[in-house]
Amino acid sequence: MNSINQLGCTTGVTVVMVNLLTSERFFDTRNGVENVQAGLLVCDDIVSPNYDFYLVSQRSNRGCSVPNHYRVVFSNSKMEEALLQEIVFSQCFNYVNWTGSIKVPGVCQYAKKCAKFAAEVMEGKQAPQGLEGKLYFV
Repeated sequence: MNSINQLGCTTGVTVVMVNLLTSERFFDTRNGVENVQAGLLVCDDIVSPNYDFYLVSQRSNRGCSVPNHYRVVFSNSKMEEALLQEIVFSQCFNYVNWTGSIKVPGVCQYAKKCAKFAAEVMEGKQAPQGLEGKLYFV
């Protein structure tokens, strides 16, 4: 299923499932009980031996921070686990309407907004000419 592109490099596909509704919570207990810092990555001990990890992508000032659970459900690429984790975390800063990090990667947030916009506003109509490559739904 791998293909060779014009540069002669082999490309692959990695499909990641994101679970936003986890019951796990992580706390920093060095100075009392506090929320963990943004960027906390848990990729061993409590996760399965498969390709999955927990990531807290943003700092929470109220309540407790809730990590997202990421699980690779299919991969035929040779991407290392650490690189995928870094890409996922950096995508949490890749959202045009926010200056800091958001809870989910930007591509997931854009997909959610696009689907909601298509269902509620477009109602089966085509996008106007010239807007196909722009984030007009944001």
